[in-house]
Amino acid sequence: TLGSMPGVTLLDYAGHLRAAGDGAVLRPDGTHLSAETAKVLADRWLIDAVAAAIRPPGPVRVGIFGDSTAMMLSTGFARDGTEAVFVTGYAEAGCPLARDGRMRGDPTVSDWENLPSIPFPRTCDWSTGWLEAVGRTPPVDAAVVLVGNWDLMDRQIPGLDDWHRLGDPSFDSWLADEVRGAAVALLDAGAAHVVWLTLPA
Repeated sequence: TLGSMPGVTLLDYAGHLRAAGDGAVLRPDGTHLSAETAKVLADRWLIDAVAAAIRPPGPVRVGIFGDSTAMMLSTGFARDGTEAVFVTGYAEAGCPLARDGRMRGDPTVSDWENLPSIPFPRTCDWSTGWLEAVGRTPPVDAAVVLVGNWDLMDRQIPGLDDWHRLGDPSFDSWLADEVRGAAVALLDAGAAHVVWLTLPA
Protein backbone atom coordinates (compact mmCIF):
# COMPACT_ATOMS: atom_id res chain seq x y z
CA THR A 1 0.00 0.00 0.00
CA LEU A 2 2.88 2.40 0.63
CA GLY A 3 4.03 2.34 -2.98
CA SER A 4 0.66 3.63 -4.18
CA MET A 5 0.49 6.56 -1.74
CA PRO A 6 1.18 10.02 -3.18
CA GLY A 7 4.45 11.41 -1.88
CA VAL A 8 5.71 8.02 -0.67
CA THR A 9 8.39 5.81 -2.25
CA LEU A 10 9.14 2.26 -1.12
CA LEU A 11 12.80 1.30 -1.64
CA ASP A 12 14.10 -2.27 -1.48
CA TYR A 13 16.88 -1.65 1.00
CA ALA A 14 16.86 -5.29 2.11
CA GLY A 15 17.29 -6.47 -1.48
CA HIS A 16 20.13 -4.06 -2.11
CA LEU A 17 21.92 -5.18 1.03
CA ARG A 18 21.69 -8.82 -0.05
CA ALA A 19 23.08 -7.97 -3.48
CA ALA A 20 25.85 -5.69 -2.24
CA GLY A 21 28.20 -8.53 -1.36
CA ASP A 22 31.28 -8.00 0.77
CA GLY A 23 31.06 -4.22 0.49
CA ALA A 24 28.04 -4.04 2.77
CA VAL A 25 27.57 -6.45 5.64
CA LEU A 26 25.59 -6.46 8.84
CA ARG A 27 27.22 -6.64 12.23
CA PRO A 28 27.46 -10.10 13.82
CA ASP A 29 24.15 -9.55 15.63
CA GLY A 30 22.49 -9.83 12.21
CA THR A 31 20.48 -6.66 12.59
CA HIS A 32 22.51 -3.50 12.92
CA LEU A 33 24.78 -1.88 10.40
CA SER A 34 28.38 -1.16 11.17
CA ALA A 35 29.46 2.44 10.66
CA GLU A 36 31.49 1.34 7.63
CA THR A 37 28.48 -0.39 6.07
CA ALA A 38 26.26 2.65 6.65
CA LYS A 39 28.73 4.78 4.72
CA VAL A 40 28.99 2.23 1.91
CA LEU A 41 25.22 2.01 1.56
CA ALA A 42 24.70 5.75 1.68
CA ASP A 43 27.45 6.49 -0.86
CA ARG A 44 26.82 3.62 -3.29
CA TRP A 45 23.07 3.33 -3.31
CA LEU A 46 20.79 5.19 -0.94
CA ILE A 47 21.77 8.75 -1.80
CA ASP A 48 21.27 8.11 -5.51
CA ALA A 49 18.04 6.19 -4.93
CA VAL A 50 16.56 8.93 -2.75
CA ALA A 51 17.68 11.67 -5.15
CA ALA A 52 16.07 9.80 -8.06
CA ALA A 53 12.79 9.58 -6.16
CA ILE A 54 12.80 13.23 -5.05
CA ARG A 55 14.65 15.06 -7.85
CA PRO A 56 15.39 18.24 -5.85
CA PRO A 57 17.25 21.16 -7.41
CA GLY A 58 20.15 20.85 -4.94
CA PRO A 59 21.41 18.42 -2.28
CA VAL A 60 18.64 16.28 -0.78
CA ARG A 61 17.87 17.38 2.80
CA VAL A 62 17.35 14.06 4.56
CA GLY A 63 15.72 13.18 7.86
CA ILE A 64 16.06 9.60 9.14
CA PHE A 65 13.46 7.99 11.39
CA GLY A 66 12.99 4.62 13.06
CA ASP A 67 14.75 2.37 15.56
CA SER A 68 18.43 1.57 16.13
CA THR A 69 18.82 0.34 12.54
CA ALA A 70 17.87 3.85 11.39
CA MET A 71 20.23 5.32 13.97
CA MET A 72 23.15 3.42 12.44
CA LEU A 73 22.05 4.25 8.89
CA SER A 74 22.11 7.97 9.68
CA THR A 75 25.86 7.80 10.33
CA GLY A 76 26.40 7.14 6.63
CA PHE A 77 25.05 10.53 5.58
CA ALA A 78 27.32 13.56 5.53
CA ARG A 79 26.28 16.73 7.33
CA ASP A 80 27.67 18.81 4.48
CA GLY A 81 27.41 16.58 1.40
CA THR A 82 27.01 17.83 -2.16
CA GLU A 83 24.31 15.26 -3.08
CA ALA A 84 22.57 14.66 0.26
CA VAL A 85 22.71 16.32 3.66
CA PHE A 86 21.51 14.83 6.95
CA VAL A 87 19.48 17.56 8.64
CA THR A 88 17.28 15.89 11.24
CA GLY A 89 15.79 12.66 12.49
CA TYR A 90 14.41 10.71 15.40
CA ALA A 91 15.54 7.16 16.10
CA GLU A 92 15.29 5.24 19.36
CA ALA A 93 16.68 1.81 20.17
CA GLY A 94 14.10 -0.88 20.88
CA CYS A 95 11.18 0.95 19.27
CA PRO A 96 8.36 -0.69 17.34
CA LEU A 97 6.36 1.39 14.89
CA ALA A 98 2.90 0.31 16.05
CA ARG A 99 1.90 2.31 19.12
CA ASP A 100 0.20 1.52 22.42
CA GLY A 101 -0.70 -1.79 24.02
CA ARG A 102 1.87 -4.03 25.66
CA MET A 103 4.92 -5.77 24.20
CA ARG A 104 6.26 -9.25 24.94
CA GLY A 105 9.37 -10.88 23.60
CA ASP A 106 12.56 -9.94 21.85
CA PRO A 107 13.40 -10.10 18.13
CA THR A 108 16.49 -12.20 18.92
CA VAL A 109 14.81 -15.03 20.87
CA SER A 110 12.00 -17.50 20.22
CA ASP A 111 10.77 -18.24 23.74
CA TRP A 112 8.53 -15.18 23.80
CA GLU A 113 5.69 -16.55 25.90
CA ASN A 114 7.93 -16.85 28.97
CA LEU A 115 9.28 -13.31 28.81
CA PRO A 116 7.72 -10.50 30.86
CA SER A 117 5.60 -7.93 29.05
CA ILE A 118 6.19 -4.19 29.11
CA PRO A 119 4.02 -1.23 28.11
CA PHE A 120 4.72 0.50 24.83
CA PRO A 121 7.51 3.06 25.51
CA ARG A 122 6.17 6.57 25.06
CA THR A 123 9.54 7.71 23.70
CA CYS A 124 8.84 5.49 20.68
CA ASP A 125 5.68 7.34 19.66
CA TRP A 126 6.20 8.55 16.08
CA SER A 127 3.32 11.01 16.40
CA THR A 128 5.46 13.15 18.69
CA GLY A 129 9.18 12.52 18.20
CA TRP A 130 9.22 12.12 14.42
CA LEU A 131 6.90 15.03 13.70
CA GLU A 132 8.68 17.39 16.06
CA ALA A 133 11.99 16.58 14.35
CA VAL A 134 10.54 17.43 10.92
CA GLY A 135 9.21 20.73 12.23
CA ARG A 136 12.52 21.72 13.85
CA THR A 137 14.63 21.69 10.70
CA PRO A 138 12.66 22.62 7.60
CA PRO A 139 12.72 21.93 4.81
CA VAL A 140 13.03 18.14 4.85
CA ASP A 141 13.11 16.86 1.26
CA ALA A 142 13.05 13.19 2.19
CA ALA A 143 11.95 11.57 5.45
CA VAL A 144 13.69 8.19 5.28
CA VAL A 145 12.12 5.49 7.49
CA LEU A 146 13.80 2.24 8.56
CA VAL A 147 11.98 0.29 11.28
CA GLY A 148 10.37 -3.08 11.91
CA ASN A 149 12.37 -5.51 14.05
CA TRP A 150 10.45 -4.65 17.19
CA ASP A 151 7.11 -5.12 15.44
CA LEU A 152 7.92 -8.84 15.31
CA MET A 153 7.20 -9.06 19.04
CA ASP A 154 3.94 -10.28 20.52
CA ARG A 155 1.59 -7.39 21.23
CA GLN A 156 -1.60 -6.76 23.15
CA ILE A 157 -3.48 -4.54 20.72
CA PRO A 158 -5.56 -1.78 22.29
CA GLY A 159 -9.19 -2.86 22.45
CA LEU A 160 -8.47 -6.56 21.91
CA ASP A 161 -7.85 -9.39 24.34
CA ASP A 162 -4.99 -11.90 24.22
CA TRP A 163 -1.66 -11.61 22.45
CA HIS A 164 -1.23 -11.12 18.72
CA ARG A 165 1.71 -11.22 16.34
CA LEU A 166 2.63 -10.65 12.72
CA GLY A 167 0.50 -12.92 10.54
CA ASP A 168 -2.64 -12.55 12.65
CA PRO A 169 -5.22 -10.58 10.62
CA SER A 170 -5.97 -8.23 13.50
CA PHE A 171 -2.26 -7.51 14.04
CA ASP A 172 -1.56 -7.08 10.34
CA SER A 173 -4.43 -4.61 9.93
CA TRP A 174 -3.32 -2.64 12.98
CA LEU A 175 0.29 -2.49 11.81
CA ALA A 176 -0.71 -1.48 8.27
CA ASP A 177 -2.78 1.37 9.70
CA GLU A 178 0.21 2.52 11.75
CA VAL A 179 2.53 2.41 8.71
CA ARG A 180 0.11 4.47 6.62
CA GLY A 181 -0.54 6.83 9.51
CA ALA A 182 3.15 7.49 10.08
CA ALA A 183 3.79 8.17 6.39
CA VAL A 184 0.86 10.58 6.11
CA ALA A 185 1.82 12.33 9.34
CA LEU A 186 5.39 12.93 8.14
CA LEU A 187 4.04 14.52 4.96
CA ASP A 188 1.54 16.62 6.90
CA ALA A 189 4.33 17.75 9.25
CA GLY A 190 6.24 19.22 6.31
CA ALA A 191 8.36 16.47 4.78
CA ALA A 192 8.21 16.86 1.00
CA HIS A 193 8.52 13.11 0.46
CA VAL A 194 8.65 9.91 2.50
CA VAL A 195 11.09 7.15 1.53
CA TRP A 196 10.25 3.89 3.31
CA LEU A 197 12.99 1.25 3.34
CA THR A 198 12.38 -2.49 3.49
CA LEU A 199 14.02 -4.08 6.52
CA PRO A 200 17.04 -6.37 6.15
CA ALA A 201 16.24 -9.89 7.38
